[in-house]
Amino acid sequence: MAFTRLKTNKQGQRFYEILVSRGRGKSYLSKRWYVPDGWSKKSIEKELTKQAADFEREVKEGNVVSRKEAAEIKAKQEAEAAAIYTVKDYGEKVFMPLLSIKAENTRSSFQSNLDLHVYPVIGSKKMPDVTANDIDALLTNFQASGKSYASCIKLYTILNMMFRRAYRKQVITTSIMEFVDRPQRTKAEGKDDEVQSFSEDELLYIIECLDKEVEAAKASVRSEKGVYRVVQAKKWRAYTRLLIDTGCRRGEALALRWYNIDFDNGVVTIEESLNYTPKRGVYSEKPKSGKTRKVYPSAEVMALLQEIKDESTSKAVVDISAARDGYVFTQEDGKTPLHPQSPTRYYKKLGDKYGIEDFHPHKLRHSFASVSIKAGADIASVSETLGHGDKATTLSMYTHSDAEAQRRTNDTFNEALRKAKKA
Repeated sequence: MAFTRLKTNKQGQRFYEILVSRGRGKSYLSKRWYVPDGWSKKSIEKELTKQAADFEREVKEGNVVSRKEAAEIKAKQEAEAAAIYTVKDYGEKVFMPLLSIKAENTRSSFQSNLDLHVYPVIGSKKMPDVTANDIDALLTNFQASGKSYASCIKLYTILNMMFRRAYRKQVITTSIMEFVDRPQRTKAEGKDDEVQSFSEDELLYIIECLDKEVEAAKASVRSEKGVYRVVQAKKWRAYTRLLIDTGCRRGEALALRWYNIDFDNGVVTIEESLNYTPKRGVYSEKPKSGKTRKVYPSAEVMALLQEIKDESTSKAVVDISAARDGYVFTQEDGKTPLHPQSPTRYYKKLGDKYGIEDFHPHKLRHSFASVSIKAGADIASVSETLGHGDKATTLSMYTHSDAEAQRRTNDTFNEALRKAKKA
């Protein structure tokens, strides 16, 4: 049976709520019918009677259900579909489309791991037929193939997310990941979780090598192309010094535009990150934390940035634009930003040339954090400069103690006791 009641929403609009009872133990179902402007009372009553009768009929025929019932129907449909879905079908049609991760790079990494390492092994299996032993074997063989511990953990995480979601949504009846062993480090990899970074002396050597590259480019200037090589050598020097000095991410530095550089106050504002995936190409998005932040390079680094800005406006360098919204680190045309993979390629060549082991952009970021903390910088400031969303991330990655740090801690503690005693 249907009944109605007149109500008004927050905007002052009048509407009738039509409710239909479905018997004992079941919730009422309702819909709204808004009263058109200018209608007479007789017209309203006539239309309302029709609306109520139509809604009651739809409810009795089962065409209208509650939100809870709709969710239950959807879950049942997913479970029924699972009997048909293979692992690859589920990954492509359900897991990846509904993945809550927004960062394009992370999504691309998930997709790549599924395409290369999961689907070829268990992709053709039906979801309910996959066992914990299947997952264990996949991970064991993956690690035995020589993949790094970090890569093994990433693959484990992806599988864990996919199969746990399938279990929560009743696509599979057993939470198989509870019986899957998390990958452990092999003896060859050791147990040291400390991130790889350069020492203070190694960083100074890198700076020396960058200066040599600039001088070598200057010495070889015999043409317009030679002038461009000097400009690019200076850009790479400024870019690398910025990474060393602030710990910013590779893509964050590449996304900088001249309006992000405040030369008067020595401040650089990081508000975008330039990234690349094969599917999307080069694109810009917010930094990993999703927040804009400011970093404070040394006066020397700011001077290097000023130098490339001044030279980019020089008439001696053709087609170089230094407009306010122009990119700081550009390709030969002076307008297009450097490709997000260019730093990795450049550092590989530079490392090979000068004997710098395992030289890559992120290692400079680790170096900034490690050297800063070792020198006594507080965790909160380092975390803020790095753009970590959580200080715990900084703590877990960089606060590895060594003998010197332990002695410094003991000295600080005992000095505090001495001061308290004198007081």
